Order: sequence, then structure tokens, then C-alpha cells
Amino acid sequence: QSAALDVLVRHCSSRFIATLNYDLSVERTAKRLGLPVRSLTCSPEGLREAHDTLRRGPCENDPLTILHFHGIATEPATIVLDSQGYEGLVTSAHATNVLYALVYFRTLLFLGTTLNEEYFVAELQRRPGRGPHVLLCTEAERPDLTCGRLALSLERHGIHIGTVDQHDDLPAVLRSL
Repeated sequence: QSAALDVLVRHCSSRFIATLNYDLSVERTAKRLGLPVRSLTCSPEGLREAHDTLRRGPCENDPLTILHFHGIATEPATIVLDSQGYEGLVTSAHATNVLYALVYFRTLLFLGTTLNEEYFVAELQRRPGRGPHVLLCTEAERPDLTCGRLALSLERHGIHIGTVDQHDDLPAVLRSL
């Protein structure tokens, strides 16, 4: 997965990555590749800055912006773990603005997620956006994504689910996008 992250970070033309992970692996990868980076969290200030960045669009000299929607492990006060934290996130006007900008004005690429965040899936369903968005997973992971309570589909959510045989195949697929 490190090779896939290298490709993603190196070729991210939007200069913006939103992640649901708590760790700083994207930042570490960017720094290892010699790329300037800034981290944002779901704090009101971080979400305002993320929204401004998304609205403006990428500029050549911008650092790679990484928005941690669920917080950062090294900043415990930012972590969203329980129902109270999720409630605060989904009722935040700032978070809604960022989700809207992401879903409606950007093409999203989902990697390494089952996308079981109800608020995100609901936003995709409400606003299919310019999509289609893309979720890459292994063929073995696909049934968990397309069946059940939050079953994802192109028709309902604007998400095309692309598959690879194994995670090691992701870098080649990412290079082809």
C-alpha cells in the first residue's frame, strides 16, 4: 500500500486529499517525496480553510493539503470516535460546506475504505455531483461495499467501484488514472 500512496501523493493534481484516517501516513509520504504539506482537521478553522482551498482550486505553489475528517491521532482533541463527535461533525455548517464542495465540484477517489460513514454516503446520495466518483478495492472486498445497509452504487451514489485482484495492483491502476 505504500507504493499506492506514493503514486497518489506524487500525482495528486488537485493538491487536496481528504482522509478518514487518524494517522499521518499521507504527510509522511509527502515529506519523504520532498513535497510541501499542510494538515487540517475538522475543527471550525480547519474546515473553513479546507473549504476556501476547495473553492479557490489548486494553485501551482500550494502545498499538498490533507484534511483529516475524523481528526489526527497526535491531536486527541480533534478525534471523532463516538456518536457525540459524529453528531458534531454532521451538524457543522463548515463540514457540510466541505462535503458539498468535495461531492459536487470534485471527482473523488476512495482508497482503503469501506465507506461506512453514513453522513458521507448520505451526502453522495443527495448530491450525486459531477462524478462519477471512483472507489478502488479488491474483488474480494466488493461484495461488502455493494450489499447491506449502505450498499454503494453508481446509480444511487455516483460511485463507480473498480476492482483489482490484490492491493499490490493499485499503483499501476492509479498511474493510469
